Amino acid sequence: MNNRYAETQYDFAIALDDGQLEGHLTVPTNAPAIIIFADSDSRNSAESLRLAEAFQNHNFGTLQMDMLLEGEEDSPQMYPMLAERLATALNWLKDDADTRFSEYMLFARTPSGANNALSVMRERAKQISTIVLHVDLVNPTELPELSVPTLVLTGTIPDIKKDNLFMAKPDNVVQQVIEWYNDYPYKVQKDAE
Repeated sequence: MNNRYAETQYDFAIALDDGQLEGHLTVPTNAPAIIIFADSDSRNSAESLRLAEAFQNHNFGTLQMDMLLEGEEDSPQMYPMLAERLATALNWLKDDADTRFSEYMLFARTPSGANNALSVMRERAKQISTIVLHVDLVNPTELPELSVPTLVLTGTIPDIKKDNLFMAKPDNVVQQVIEWYNDYPYKVQKDAE
C-alpha cells in the first residue's frame, strides 16, 4: 500500500452530542495500517498500552480512545452507544487528510470491544480491512456473519472479567497478528474520494 502521510502522533477530541470522544493517534511513517482498539478503555489501560507499543514497534499505526464519558460504565446496556462511538471515530479517520487513505484494522481484547467491532463491521464492512478478536469473545453463531477478513485468536484467557486478555505475552500476540495480516491475500481497495 502506498501511504500518503508521514509520521504523526497526537491527542484528539471528537465532538459528540453528549460530550467528546478523546483519544490518541500514533502513525509511523509508511505504516501499512492503523489498528483501532475497539475497547471502551483502550487509551489508559495497561493491556492496550503494551499492545499498542508492540504494534508501533512493528510500524503499525494505533488509535486508542476513552469511549466512556464521565459517569458511564462498561456494560451490555452501553454496547449500542459504544459501537456508535467507534463508528464515529472511524468516520473521523476517513475524513482526516492524513489518514483517509489508510487501511483500518479493528482490534478487540474485551467482550465490549468484540461487540463494538462486530457491530461496526456489519454496518461498515467496506471501510474496514480486517478484524482481530479472541475466540472466547465471539458467539459461534456470529462467525458466518463475518464479512471482512478476520483473525480469531485461540488460547487460554486468564480472566476476561479482569481484562487480562493478551496481557501475558503481548509481543507474541502482535507478531501473530502482523504475520497473518501480511500473508493474507485480501486487501481492501480504498476509495480515494
